[in-house]
Amino acid sequence: MSRSTQILLWGIGLTFVLPFVVLGLWSVADTWRYPAVLPDLTGDHWQRLVSGQSLLLTGLLRSVGIAVSIALVSTVLGFYISRAIAYHQHQRTWLFFAYWPCVIAPGILAGLVYIFFLRWGWAGSWGGVWLGHLLLALPYAVIVFHPFWTPQIRQYEQLAATLGASRIHIFSTVLFPMAKGMVLIGGFQTFLISWFEFGLTSLLGVGKVQTLPVLVYQYIQEANPYLAAVAALILMLPPAVVLWVNKRFLFTKLV
Repeated sequence: MSRSTQILLWGIGLTFVLPFVVLGLWSVADTWRYPAVLPDLTGDHWQRLVSGQSLLLTGLLRSVGIAVSIALVSTVLGFYISRAIAYHQHQRTWLFFAYWPCVIAPGILAGLVYIFFLRWGWAGSWGGVWLGHLLLALPYAVIVFHPFWTPQIRQYEQLAATLGASRIHIFSTVLFPMAKGMVLIGGFQTFLISWFEFGLTSLLGVGKVQTLPVLVYQYIQEANPYLAAVAALILMLPPAVVLWVNKRFLFTKLV
């Protein structure tokens, strides 16, 4: 490798790393004003987060609770619903409807259902935001799992049923083990869909349900780069863990 190529690669690497370094400095800073080259590093915002004195902790716990529960529910329901669609005589029609929530922008989808959430008293509630996230994640899970249901899989089901296996045993001992790689991918993806969702959460939550993405934008609007940096770093942590798990386990052992 030539020296010019090495310099180019180092320059590209620094371009990607520099924003994260700046975010890290903002997150541990108390003040950072011109002409200071480096900020006053105190780490007070992280200390308040750990001690539970920060609004970020509530937003973090709320985001984790919503995203994890959405991933679990949408993965299980998506697996069952995708099977029903795959074996239905009008599967193309049902699959067409499953694509609609995925191609519509989340903010537009929230606007379409907002009047119903408002009428039923779900707007501005944790449950309303959770249901809104499910409207996005569940169709995506159905689309992810639909290719799994091939004629060969149906033959396995029929063979297990012929041998006396119940429906529960067929799913638990035959189908889920065969689809474990796809199930993990669907769970990870639906988790990330809920974790990063801002537009739908902001509209259906009407500012009362403050998840991490909502807090990031709120701190930016308040011109508070320090808390915005802390929230942004926390927001990036689960995707980093998911990527590490995908690289370490999923594509090397499960698929």
